[in-house]
Amino acid sequence: MLSNKSDNGEYIKGIFGQKFPKDFHYKIYSKGELEEVKQLIKEGVYKSIEEYEDHTTKILLANDDKNPIIEESQVRNQNGRQLYDLICKAISERRIIRFYYESKGGKYWRKVEPYLIAVRENGNVFVTGYEYPLKERIKEKDNNGQGQYLLKKIDFSKFEILKTTFNKLQIEDSNKIFGKLPTVKVMCRVDKRAVHIED
Repeated sequence: MLSNKSDNGEYIKGIFGQKFPKDFHYKIYSKGELEEVKQLIKEGVYKSIEEYEDHTTKILLANDDKNPIIEESQVRNQNGRQLYDLICKAISERRIIRFYYESKGGKYWRKVEPYLIAVRENGNVFVTGYEYPLKERIKEKDNNGQGQYLLKKIDFSKFEILKTTFNKLQIEDSNKIFGKLPTVKVMCRVDKRAVHIED
């Protein structure tokens, strides 16, 4: 839960330039986030809800100048920075990526056109783009082919950049990539002109 109220009137500047009370501590604020965290605990990413909340607090209160997102990714995965750089490179060159990913929907290799890397307010870094449909993959819900994948759940040893390129967005609503995205901070995004999107 994010709160800008401070009992003593003292604030500190954190991520996104937001002001937080000096005694701020993050708490899970939605049922959806709670379910996601429980899944991450099952997968061994966190040991407990408390560890997740402590980790998120640390990221939110860190200053952008130190690039805490990437530093935290490196702590969780020693190849985190290299993976981030490679996905940004793939986005810049408009090249399809392929990686193994485990989620509630199943354990599959994903083939994705990467459009954007961003970080949510809770500190989770993700890549989003068009996921090519696979015969063995049954999606829980239709999102016009768009998928989101946490970088910390991508195994660097099971990741590759393909030679195949793309030159247009496969998802219907380009605003999901180029529109106003107030709940995330964009870190890397495909060039509008390269995918024929007009301002």
